[in-house]
Parts: sequence; structure tokens; C-alpha cells
Amino acid sequence: QQEQERAAAAAKQKQEAAAARAKAEQDLREKEQAERERQEGEKAERERQERQQRERAAALAQKERERAAAERAEFERLEQERADAAFAEQLQREAQGGGGDGGKAKGK
Repeated sequence: QQEQERAAAAAKQKQEAAAARAKAEQDLREKEQAERERQEGEKAERERQERQQRERAAALAQKERERAAAERAEFERLEQERADAAFAEQLQREAQGGGGDGGKAKGK
């Protein structure tokens, strides 16, 4: 009977050790899974922030392109106005018979 009790105690001890090992392995798997999920969450957050930053930079660049295009268009409009005014002035001078010398050549 003593031998039987020793065998039962040894079997129980072996079973407890196996259960403890299984629990430790399970705990380790859960810890590794939690760490993976944490890292994936951090990576997703980093990617989201980077994407937002790229989108903001692209929006700023687009705004700058639009501003530059509007500035060019305004410059071209003003240049055209100046050219039209100069042309109209020249037409007016020619219509008055100035011919470019202002009528001074006739008097000499």
C-alpha cells in the first residue's frame, strides 16, 4: 500500500508539473499575443499619422499650386492691360497725326 501511495503521489506530482508547464506555456502565448497586438496597434497608429501628414502636405502643396496659378493669371492679366493701354495710347497718338515725332519735325 505504501508503494501504491508513493506511485499515486508521484503521478499526482507529475500531473501537477505538466499542468504548471501547460499553464506557463499558455501564459507565454497570451503574453506574446498581447505584445504582437500592441506592436500592430502602434504600427497602425504610426501609419495613420504618416498618412495624415502626407495628406496635409499634399493639400498644402495643392493650395500653393493654386495660389501660384492665380498669381500668374493676375500677372498676365495686368501685363495684357498694360499692353492694351500702350497700344491704345499709340493708336491715339497716330490718330492725332503725331506719327511718333509729335509734329515737331514740320516746324524745323
